[in-house]
Amino acid sequence: MADNFTMLFNSILTSSIWGEDDKTRILWITMLALSDYNGKVEGSVPGLATMARISLPDCEAALLKLESPDPYSRTKEHEGRRIRAVEGGWIVLNKAKNREKRASRADYYRKWRAERTIVRNQFATSLQPLQHGCATDKDRDKDKELYKEKEINKEKERIVFFLSIFDRARIEYPGVKRGLQTEFDLYRLHPDWRESIELLEPAVVRMKSWRKHLKATGQFCPTLKHFKTWIANRCWEEEYGTAPETRSTVWCTGCRRPKEQCTCRKAT
Repeated sequence: MADNFTMLFNSILTSSIWGEDDKTRILWITMLALSDYNGKVEGSVPGLATMARISLPDCEAALLKLESPDPYSRTKEHEGRRIRAVEGGWIVLNKAKNREKRASRADYYRKWRAERTIVRNQFATSLQPLQHGCATDKDRDKDKELYKEKEINKEKERIVFFLSIFDRARIEYPGVKRGLQTEFDLYRLHPDWRESIELLEPAVVRMKSWRKHLKATGQFCPTLKHFKTWIANRCWEEEYGTAPETRSTVWCTGCRRPKEQCTCRKAT
């Protein structure tokens, strides 16, 4: 049996044949697959039933439906009949019409592919490098180096910015210092140095305030660490107590007593 190609349009799902029973639909698809270029299906009723995998009575009933007029058929030729019995088999009546429909779509897609090829060729031609504007490996390597240098410069600018923040905390610190760059390099050994750098100066201010309070109240005040040690031990994370606020005494100009003990109401 020669191989034949049969176009099956998706519009079959909304046709009247799709409303028939499953045996009729199976036989119709089978006959479409068996039909040759001219739409002829050669064979006998038992052979056709075997090919469609349906019983002989079902095949006879389905053939009768396909040979009968169909008032709901979209194809008005032959009163909606789909097949006609001929010598040696049957003829699929709308085979030629479907072939013409397929040919019209084939012409459309052929034209569409040709136009797409033209557009692609034009686009590829526009991308061809000019004689003196061709990008070489050397040019690409140069671009990579420029990008790398640009990123390095950005990182240097960020380091300068962080260094200025670190230096403010270092100046605020009252203890012994070794050197700005030395201490900054030590601080950068901490994995979270970028995130914690803003905490340094406030921590130094709190520490100074607390040490001042301890000395003023006669309490034990630990020896001040070198700034390098303070950085290495992450002392900015230490918790300091809150030093009480000191208030100046207001004196009364009349009785020369503190305001809290004044009886003449002339305190200023």
